[in-house]
Formats: sequence, C-alpha cells, structure tokens
Amino acid sequence: MGKDAENAEIKDIKGPIGLFNKIPVLILLIIILAVIAGFIWLNFGKKGRAQTATIETRRPAHEIAYEALDELRGKALVRAGLIKEFYTQLSLILRRYLEDRFKHPRAGNDYRRIFY
Repeated sequence: MGKDAENAEIKDIKGPIGLFNKIPVLILLIIILAVIAGFIWLNFGKKGRAQTATIETRRPAHEIAYEALDELRGKALVRAGLIKEFYTQLSLILRRYLEDRFKHPRAGNDYRRIFY
C-alpha cells in the first residue's frame, strides 16, 4: 500500500443493469422467431399443402356391401338350388364389409378370432 492507494480516487458503484429497457427487444426477438417457426412448419411440416393434395376419397363400406348384396340377389342362386354358393358369397361380402368398415384385415382369422 503505497502512494498509489493514498492518491486513488474513490468511484461510485455502477447502478443495476436495467431490465425494462431490454424487454421490447426480447419481445421483438420472440415474435420474429415465432414467425420463422410458423413459416417452416407450414411449408415443411406434415400438415403442409403436399399432403392435402394426396387425400384419397373412398366409398363407404356399407355402400360397397349394399351393391354386392344387390348383385348377389340378382344372381338368384337360392332359386337355382345353389345354397352353398349363395352363403359362401354372402359370407365373403360380410367379411369384406367388416374389413373395410373397421380397417382391420381378418383374412386369415376364423370367426372365433374375429368376434372374441
């Protein structure tokens, strides 16, 4: 502690750094980041325009089943004595309806696995 310590000038302590003057800058930065994120999500996200263009429209399962039942009725297999063929085709129509309606293929399952 020499002469330098005795001649040193005492300086005031600096005040606290103000947070309130930085809030508008932070808000602006958050808004800019939100706009950029929204732009990226709309153009490159899963729900973008490219996916909406590839939507397939399928007929409902009940309409297809009604058509197949009308065709089966028109064949008049019961009147011709072909009972087994009638019920075979009827069960195929029902199976196709259940597969299409509930989106679960059951081609390899018997009735116990389907309904239980």
